[in-house]
Amino acid sequence: MAIHQLIALGLTAAIAASLATALMGGNSNQWGLHFLMGLVGAFLGNWLQWRMQLPAIIPVTINHVSYALIWPLLGAFLFIFVLRFAHGGEV
Repeated sequence: MAIHQLIALGLTAAIAASLATALMGGNSNQWGLHFLMGLVGAFLGNWLQWRMQLPAIIPVTINHVSYALIWPLLGAFLFIFVLRFAHGGEV
């Protein structure tokens, strides 16, 4: 992964973490933890897209490299949801 892809993934993770926190009623004081969970989820979403050979939805092109935004967001939501479910809603 190139540096601009990592930056885009980090921004996607931050957006996904903040949206998931707002939608699931989490504690906004734990932004670092939510960012890390969003980052892991974004990697998970990219891996699932690649593994299942899913099409890129709403691709963004940076330096002639296409980057999908929806799959990392969905992966982050899925990862945070599973963690919150496993811990009884306290993550």
